[in-house]
Amino acid sequence: MTDDDLRDARERYAASIPGWVQPEVHGIVTTATDGSKRVEVASGYEHRLPAVVLATVVGRVAGTSTVVVTEDQLRQAIERLTPAEAATHTPHPNLWAWRRIVGEGHALIEAVFVDGLEDPPTSEADRLLRSAPRAL
Repeated sequence: MTDDDLRDARERYAASIPGWVQPEVHGIVTTATDGSKRVEVASGYEHRLPAVVLATVVGRVAGTSTVVVTEDQLRQAIERLTPAEAATHTPHPNLWAWRRIVGEGHALIEAVFVDGLEDPPTSEADRLLRSAPRAL
């Protein structure tokens, strides 16, 4: 799989969401049963396919937002993103993180989509995500 294939897949997913806006930053924040929060993956424009794949599952279209994600939804996103692994020339940190998260028993899984860093944070998870280093 090539970069063109990844771009084509991203464009197909984006075309399936009328009004889609690619976030500047996106990622997953989990909350453990003890209440502690952890940024599992934070990505920017260099990882745009995972953002639109996750958005198709959770119903996100546009706007800086924090969305609760069920393990079932995360499994659906994993299934949809897995073909991208054929692009062995690039890392897949979102897919790797999503797989690890499923079944860990988190109290809460949140997807954060930040359209622009100048937008006000929408949640504690959003604030944490913005402070985390971006994925490779």
